Amino acid sequence: MLYRTYNRWATYYFFLRGKYYGFDYPLAIYYRHMSRWSVSAIRCCFRYLFSFWSVLLSVLLLVCGNSDAAENGKYSYMPGSSSYFSAEIPPAPGLYYFNQLNYFHQKSLYDGDGNKRNVGLDVKGVINSFRFINVWDVTPLGMSTFSSQLIIPTGYIDMSVSAAQSKDYARGVGDIIFNPVYGKWQLTTWLHMVAGLDFVLPTGAYDKNNIINMGNNYWSIQPVMGIRYDNPSGLDIAINPRYSFNTRNNNTNYTSGDSLYLDFVFGWHVGPFEPAILGGLWKQMTADKQGGVDIGNRAQKLTIGPGVSYRWKYFNFIAEYQHDYLAENTAGGDTFWINISMPLTGRLLGGQGK
Repeated sequence: MLYRTYNRWATYYFFLRGKYYGFDYPLAIYYRHMSRWSVSAIRCCFRYLFSFWSVLLSVLLLVCGNSDAAENGKYSYMPGSSSYFSAEIPPAPGLYYFNQLNYFHQKSLYDGDGNKRNVGLDVKGVINSFRFINVWDVTPLGMSTFSSQLIIPTGYIDMSVSAAQSKDYARGVGDIIFNPVYGKWQLTTWLHMVAGLDFVLPTGAYDKNNIINMGNNYWSIQPVMGIRYDNPSGLDIAINPRYSFNTRNNNTNYTSGDSLYLDFVFGWHVGPFEPAILGGLWKQMTADKQGGVDIGNRAQKLTIGPGVSYRWKYFNFIAEYQHDYLAENTAGGDTFWINISMPLTGRLLGGQGK
């Protein structure tokens, strides 16, 4: 079967070299063969991670202080990145893979009043996120679906500021996101809600002397929830808020303020296609702190644009464009997305699930 071939292929591995959109090296994508034992290994890792984080969760909630968001105007979650996956979990037990590729170009830096600053900012980046969702065959707390997920971002970012005559780049793995508990409750035939808890781990490379880094060098805890009305023959509306609390960056003694993120989808099903307007809002709720002293610098922006989804059997192909509006104390620009989702194992492919 065509679907079963995906059991034998892994996610894309990025090697970014050569001339590409002004970067040092062009983008190449390497497909790595995955055997059946590799899929089993991923599922086994989910079980160990789930057990580990269940114990660690209570400790983290005690030691993590307040805050998140805008050191150097950089966020711990990319607004609008939930895309068509907002407030959604695959329906049947199994292992699923979402690949999210985006290219962004930010050419403007905005002050606290939303005015452009003449600093000659130019930031380009290519980020690919490997997102694995494991849907379990248990449904606690009245859930219709219970899952855990792991998101591994990789890529390349190139940044220059002509006013400061500075230029830098970063590449590699970013801050990994792990969610041990992500559940869905079916309220009516077409209406459901979701809730979970994301942990953003400081796994990305970081150097306080660099002007750009792949990582933020602090932990984030992000309660997530959402609600979705999805009529397969018509209207599709999703709202997916999360609130982000972050620890202090110990290398700079800087604590970014708490942030609210709100991803959204407004679409309409037309056969296998779904055109939509989608995006996300980022609003920093508390001020940044340096050495424990409140320094202000609250950031915000709205990213929004058109997208189209095409569903073929159990596979989903997505293209979208987003532009930044209402930016304050951060950079703004444009983002292009190419996403695909597919089942790797489970009942949708005729397997036995977990």
